[in-house]
Amino acid sequence: MSRILIVDDDRDFLEGMRTILENAGYSFIATADSKTVQQKIRSYRPHLIILDVFLNDDNGKSIAKEIKKAKDTYRIPILLISGSSSIQKISQESKVDAFLHKPFSGTQLMTAIAHLI
Repeated sequence: MSRILIVDDDRDFLEGMRTILENAGYSFIATADSKTVQQKIRSYRPHLIILDVFLNDDNGKSIAKEIKKAKDTYRIPILLISGSSSIQKISQESKVDAFLHKPFSGTQLMTAIAHLI
């Protein structure tokens, strides 16, 4: 079973993600605390990270850059998500593997996940 780490601080969004991912048979954990991302990556060993650009306590762009710089995590695919009209530019600057513009459908999410895992 593929493991997914979701980094997002929107509880309603996370509930929707829970339904979609559980129905598709994925295992996942979520965190809203950017300070715990590296620890969660090391303990959970995700096959994919879904990362929101705008978080209450940090910026997804900087988190993505950290993940992609680290020797032990740079190969983990990152799917960047945001409602920002600049998501494509932000994703290129962050060196992430893919992005989705919010709102997106469950089908779009599943397609992106299948492509990245």
